[in-house]
Amino acid sequence: MTLSIAKTVVLFITISILIAGSAQHRNVQANHFRFHDHQPENSLTANLEQAAEVKSDDSVVPWLPGDLMQPEELAQLISGQQKPIIFQTGVIHLFRISRIPGSKFVGQAGTNEGLEMLKKAAQDLPRSSEIIYYCGCCPWKDCPNIQPPYRALQAMGFKKIRVLNLPNNFIQDWINKGFPVEKGEA
Repeated sequence: MTLSIAKTVVLFITISILIAGSAQHRNVQANHFRFHDHQPENSLTANLEQAAEVKSDDSVVPWLPGDLMQPEELAQLISGQQKPIIFQTGVIHLFRISRIPGSKFVGQAGTNEGLEMLKKAAQDLPRSSEIIYYCGCCPWKDCPNIQPPYRALQAMGFKKIRVLNLPNNFIQDWINKGFPVEKGEA
C-alpha cells in the first residue's frame, strides 16, 4: 500500500465512523441537509464536508462552506461603490474600539436580547439581501455569538447569509492583517 492509499483508507474509515455515529447524530445531519434544501453528493468530497460540519459535541454548524466569507473578499467589497450589509454580532465594547467600516452593531447574538436586536435590525431588509456578519471576540470554537445569527436570519427567510471567517479573533484575523477599520463611538 502506498502512503497516499493508506491515508485515503484511514480518512475513509474515520469519515465512515463519524457519519455512521449514533442515531441521534444521523438525525441531526439529516435535518441539517433538509434545512438547507441540500442533498449531499454520494462522494468522498461530500462526506468530508459533512463530517467537517460535526463538532465534538454533535452540534451541527448551520452554514455550508460557501457561506463563509474570507477577510480579503470582504475588504474588497467594502472598498467598492456598493457597500454590503455588515452586522457585528459580538460585544459592544469591541465594536466601539474597532470595527469593520460600515458595519452595524446588532446585539450580542449569544443572548436572547442580542438576537432580538439582530431580528429588529434585519426585519425590514429585503429577504434577497446578502447579509455578512461577524463577531471576532474569541476563537470560533468558543464563540457563543457566531452560530445563533445564522439560524435566526435563516428562520427569517434570508437566503444570502455570509459568515466572516475570523477563526481566531478580530484583532488577529482582520486588524493585524492590515484590513480597514473604523474606531470610536458608533
